[in-house]
This record gives sequence, C-alpha cells and structure tokens, in this order.
Amino acid sequence: MSEMRKPIPFRAPHRHTKVTSYALRQREGIPYEVERVHCSQCARLLGERPLRRAVA
Repeated sequence: MSEMRKPIPFRAPHRHTKVTSYALRQREGIPYEVERVHCSQCARLLGERPLRRAVA
C-alpha cells in the first residue's frame, strides 16, 4: 500500500486534567493578573479569566 493510502493514527480522547497557573497580562495598557487553566496531558488551554488589576 502506498504512503498516501495509509490511515492516519487516531488519538483516543481523554479526560482533561486541569492545571491552574497565574500570569500577568496587559489589556489596553493596564496590567492584569490572569488565571489560566490548561490540560496537563495535551497542554490545551481550557480557560483564561482576568482576576484583578495588578500593581503597576
């Protein structure tokens, strides 16, 4: 069989394991502390929300 006809290996779905990290981001020139939630297995970003305005 040629290389073009071989099926692409399928990745089995998994349950995301949430890991929370905190970072500083700027929005419209104002620094904010941001909470980021990502999966520890696939490193996909699951959510991001601003927490509070950071001290400049």
